[in-house]
Amino acid sequence: MKSLLILIVMSLMIIGCSKSVDESTLIEKDGLMYQSDSDKPYSGEVFDLYDTGENFYTGTFEQGKRVGDFVYYRKDGSIQEPLYYNDLVEKDGLTYSPTSDEPFSGEVVGLYRTGEKVLSGVFMSGNQVGDYTYFKKDGSIQEPLNYKDIIIKDGLIYPPNSDEPFSGEVVGLYGTGEREFSGTFKYGTQVEEYSFFNRDGNVKVPINEDIVLNEINGVFFTKDTNEPYSGPFFTMYKNGQIELSGTLIIGMINGETNGFYESGEKQSFGVMKNNKREGKWTNWNSKGVIQVEVDYQDGVENGSMKNWYDTGQLEFEGVVRNGKKDSSWTQWYENGNLEWRGTYKESLLHGKVTQWFSNGNIEHEIGYDNGLITFPYKIYNEDGSEKDSLELTSLSKIYGEYKDPDNMFFGYTGKVYHYWTEDKELGTGLIYEGKKSGVWFTFDSLSNISRKGTYLDNEIHGKWYYYDSNGTIETLGEWTEGERTGKWIFYHKNGKVKSEGNRVNDNYHGTWNFYDSSGTITTQGEWTEGERTGKWIFYYKNGKVKREGNRVNDDYHGTWNYYHENGQKSIEGNYKSDLHDGLYTGWFEDGQKSFEGNFKNGERDSIWSDWIGENRDKTQTDYRGDEEGRVTGFFESGEKYMEGFVKDGKQDGHWTFWYKNGNKWSDGYRKHSNRVGHYTKWYENGQKMMEGEYKDNEKVGEWKEWEEDGTSK
Repeated sequence: MKSLLILIVMSLMIIGCSKSVDESTLIEKDGLMYQSDSDKPYSGEVFDLYDTGENFYTGTFEQGKRVGDFVYYRKDGSIQEPLYYNDLVEKDGLTYSPTSDEPFSGEVVGLYRTGEKVLSGVFMSGNQVGDYTYFKKDGSIQEPLNYKDIIIKDGLIYPPNSDEPFSGEVVGLYGTGEREFSGTFKYGTQVEEYSFFNRDGNVKVPINEDIVLNEINGVFFTKDTNEPYSGPFFTMYKNGQIELSGTLIIGMINGETNGFYESGEKQSFGVMKNNKREGKWTNWNSKGVIQVEVDYQDGVENGSMKNWYDTGQLEFEGVVRNGKKDSSWTQWYENGNLEWRGTYKESLLHGKVTQWFSNGNIEHEIGYDNGLITFPYKIYNEDGSEKDSLELTSLSKIYGEYKDPDNMFFGYTGKVYHYWTEDKELGTGLIYEGKKSGVWFTFDSLSNISRKGTYLDNEIHGKWYYYDSNGTIETLGEWTEGERTGKWIFYHKNGKVKSEGNRVNDNYHGTWNFYDSSGTITTQGEWTEGERTGKWIFYYKNGKVKREGNRVNDDYHGTWNYYHENGQKSIEGNYKSDLHDGLYTGWFEDGQKSFEGNFKNGERDSIWSDWIGENRDKTQTDYRGDEEGRVTGFFESGEKYMEGFVKDGKQDGHWTFWYKNGNKWSDGYRKHSNRVGHYTKWYENGQKMMEGEYKDNEKVGEWKEWEEDGTSK
């Protein structure tokens, strides 16, 4: 034990007494630092000096590697605390601390969100000394990240399975493992352009894409190895002038990209990410005058957009969001005078738009709502006076007969009115650049408004309102380029919705709802291109389902279910092409079966069972009938329960029903299965219950009714 303590003390004395070494004198071998006269990795203290001789930093090496934090000093000998990377200030090519006018000398560090050091670099007198070192969260050196493993989120790159943007070197490798390219990222953003290498380690030179590469589905492959190519490339015109120059990474264009005219002048410049434009792109004409400047995001116009005349005068500027015009846009004449100013919302004009004549006077002021001209608006002559409303037929007198259907009104802009003599209606609205545009009103012969809505380029477009002669709205519907497309609503006289749903290309389409005049839903059904196809539901006034099933091309088809008002199922049966077909079953409100039988092609086929009367006595009827079409039914115990005639599958002629005791239950006539003519019904004791006339299944005229004891009701 005593010997061990002596060895520890001796070791501390040796380290404590070892001489500090100027780090610049150490030699690097295989990633470790050595003194020039030693074959052992260096362990001990190191220092570095300012050019003027003051101490710059001190630190420690163990086994050829830095250990722990180095201490940095100002020239006055005081300790310089690390400067955070995000606080760097760049001025005139030098780096400063935000709190000092002196170029920074010391360590610059970056931190993970959780506080661990992610990068470290050294600056002296504002200039970077050496490369940054990158670290994992555990303090070990960050290995290069394979380009194929990077994950892009919100424009930043991440390593797999990490929520921290990547800082360090990103490399691409050949299939055989050699480094093909490398670049540096800080906090997920590239700070050093990629360098490209051949398999032998030499730097790649630009290649002619047309000669060396094949493009397949947007990816460029080498013709000799058929591998996706990484490195600088160019294309050429036939005269040998470069047409395009840029960089490929794993077969896709990335980084700064330049385009040139055949004469050699620059045509375009911008950055590509995986074959898509990213950031600001600029185009020039062949004389070097800027023509277009557009911001892109992920290949889509997103941000500022500017366009210039060949003279250098700004032609227009505005904002684009996800490829669509947005916010304020302004346009100028070539002489610099304002020509047009307005606001877009997803590429549709929205809000006030002003247009000027080239002399500076306002030509018109028009409001827009999602691309449609709204009312009111002002139209002016070139001298500044307001234009009068013009009778529509006067245009033909001024300009001649209509010739071009796409420009029927000769490019005219102004308010117009027109009488339709056949229905004595008056229409008034706007002609804009030769086409019906904006809000139009139509009035009947009594000057009541009959309809109003908008036009777009001569086509009915947008919402239209239709009124009755009292000014009450009857219909509200949406049009798209002359066809009924969008939401349509029909109204009762009291203003309640009668029906509502969508139309496409004039046809009813999708779900439609129908209501009574109190606003209670009566029916809901599906339409496809103008035909009833899909689920249909009919309702009682209490909101419960009355019947439901499917329709195909307007026909009832498949299983339909009917319900009593208490919700109990009343009928279940099948349809085939709008005809009853297959088993039909009915139930009373208490759930007991009321009838059952089969249909075939819309006609009753086979023996039907019915349960009738207070006792639910079972009857059976052969609805196939005899040669005369007579149909007779019997109670299960043998007594006759009904007799009538059937024609073409429907009840037709005299029909009589009996109670089980032999007394008549009812007597009357049917036509196409509807009650017609005289009808009588009795109680089971033989006393008349009611008597009167039917027409098409509806009671007409005076009806008499009696109680079971014979007294009149």
